[in-house]
Amino acid sequence: CIIAVSGFYEWDQHKHKFKFIDEENRIMLLAGIYRVVENQIEMTIITTLANESMKQIHQRMPLIITNEQMNSWLSKDNFKSILRIKPQPIKISSGVLQVSLF
Repeated sequence: CIIAVSGFYEWDQHKHKFKFIDEENRIMLLAGIYRVVENQIEMTIITTLANESMKQIHQRMPLIITNEQMNSWLSKDNFKSILRIKPQPIKISSGVLQVSLF
């Protein structure tokens, strides 16, 4: 499945919360999987290794896909190629990185 969001939150090792957005697109498309259990939909966001935008905060991040990659992700035959992509840069819209003096 694809989960459309306007942004997402991540916490660093010090429990500081950061919000991430895509400045170029109002909506981010996150790769996900779902199943139906007892008439309830359960969803999970697929994660990947952090890109440069996220590395200082966390080692993983949601797998953000583009409009062009959407059909491949939803295809039973082509979805594995999307798992290897590195998401494009995103922006911290709230939260402040703690700077180390050492």
